[in-house]
Amino acid sequence: MPLKFNYIQAVILLFFALFGLKFIGIPVGLAKFVLLFLMFDFFKEYSFKDILLKKTTLYVLLILLVLLIYSILITCVNGIYDFGFASKMVYIIYEPILLGSLLVNYLKRRLKLSFPKLLFSLSLCFAIQAFLTCISYFLPQVNSFFDIILPNVGNLNLDSAQRVRGFSNLGGAWLSVLLSIGVLVNLQLITLKFKNQIFNVVSLILCLAATVITGRTGLMLSLIFIFIFLCYWIFFGRFRLFLKALRFLAALSLSVYYFAPPLDDVVNEETVDWAFEIFLNDSYSTGSTDELSEMIYLPKDKVHLFFGVGFFENGALGYSRTDSGFIKTIFSAGLLGAAILYGMYCIIALQLFRKIWLYHKEFMLFFIMFFSSAFAVEFKEPFLLTIGLTSLIFLFYFYILTQ
Repeated sequence: MPLKFNYIQAVILLFFALFGLKFIGIPVGLAKFVLLFLMFDFFKEYSFKDILLKKTTLYVLLILLVLLIYSILITCVNGIYDFGFASKMVYIIYEPILLGSLLVNYLKRRLKLSFPKLLFSLSLCFAIQAFLTCISYFLPQVNSFFDIILPNVGNLNLDSAQRVRGFSNLGGAWLSVLLSIGVLVNLQLITLKFKNQIFNVVSLILCLAATVITGRTGLMLSLIFIFIFLCYWIFFGRFRLFLKALRFLAALSLSVYYFAPPLDDVVNEETVDWAFEIFLNDSYSTGSTDELSEMIYLPKDKVHLFFGVGFFENGALGYSRTDSGFIKTIFSAGLLGAAILYGMYCIIALQLFRKIWLYHKEFMLFFIMFFSSAFAVEFKEPFLLTIGLTSLIFLFYFYILTQ
């Protein structure tokens, strides 16, 4: 099968699996169709025992099932009947794990994609999403069309002059964090000097630009990733790459200064003030950080703190709602459940680090940045319980550990 056709297949499958698009008139998301296609393709030639899985995956499934049952018991015992956390456990089982394992089988066995080629395919996915997001910002007609065909399931105001939700159902911080991972992926590909470096740079710029008009969380992560990789290139024998980056930034800055129209003519002033509020504010805070700081609190009752209250989305028993992923988990399943869930993710990360340290040291910085950012953004929202970031974690986990 021609390599270009392999990439096209990979990009289509990965795009639908990561962004979980759901169109108006279609009762389920496209990720479900990807799952059905992969199951049909796999079981045509293989049996269940041939899935590329490690024994530890069975332990992960057991942990999720225990948390599923436990959270249902807690919410029913307390008379709250909020099954939001339980539904997240079900989601992780059948999409990131089942779909992820079948997708890795297809990408490796059918398309013969190595891990760098997987990263390049992801770079293409993120570049497409970033391009569509930027187009929807500059062309209101496109944004209106996306609003018509894609139901809004997030809390983003569709009439906002500050940002857009791109070609997705959620948008906001969720999309910006995924686009920041696109920046990270492209930085890794540039470091490896893999494929067309010009495309990697263009993809990186597109993803960075798209974070400005989607969410400040992704913008901050992107800037941190760029700074750390620049430092890595300086101190770990990639000084020539660092000089190339400096020359490129200098040329880009001069081109923008002399030839680009004024920023206010290109980007809405409200977007600039909103996106860079943290730098314009003397207190280095934003409306979002102030609001989030009020949502980070723990149950005062020791029983509730340790075993959980039983609510995920809305407050109950005198407690107000919260957006923080860590706090949502504590209120759903207590410190006990939170320790089990995030301990599971830590074990996954440690297993990956061990394999990378032994055989793929060139990816160590990439995975340190990836997992550090994944745990950091969980303070803001439950990204480790939602499609996108969770899908990437298990995709990388299956890909690296089955090599």
